[in-house]
Amino acid sequence: MVCHLSGTTEEGALTTKCVKEWFEWHEKDRRGEISRVQEGVDELGIPTMRIARKEDNPPQDIVASASELFGRLSCPSKRIESSCGAIIKTTERQQTAFTRLHNLRNKFTHFSPKGWSIELEYIEETIEDILGVICLIQDDPWPFRDMAEESMSALYSTIEEIRSILAHRATQK
Repeated sequence: MVCHLSGTTEEGALTTKCVKEWFEWHEKDRRGEISRVQEGVDELGIPTMRIARKEDNPPQDIVASASELFGRLSCPSKRIESSCGAIIKTTERQQTAFTRLHNLRNKFTHFSPKGWSIELEYIEETIEDILGVICLIQDDPWPFRDMAEESMSALYSTIEEIRSILAHRATQK
């Protein structure tokens, strides 16, 4: 989702607060309010600069929550950048699967002692639905445009392997 939503300014997957902070920082820089000092010169003789004062440091990149990113996939009005991946039309079933998977992930991340029992069929259905969204992202030319061919091939292979496992398990039932 991060690769799909990050456009040419690479801000499409950040929190709206973070994007605002970056905009304000760039405006300060444009007005010449960011202090820099020369550190040296590079191999071409071009001066290398660094930020002089701590208060002039650029803001940190903070990625939006997974739920927020998932919502941005299918809703143009929630997008921060227009120059990014295509609008992904998610089904209600995929949205429900994402919510289930995200809630399950949160229960593991914010673990409190309790017994666990997860129905495999539930997980398989959820994974199939989410895999559909992943494939829509993968098929878009934007998100992985700079990915090396070898890595792209590994991505396709992994997705096919997951599909194969799910298909095999379905025939075993």
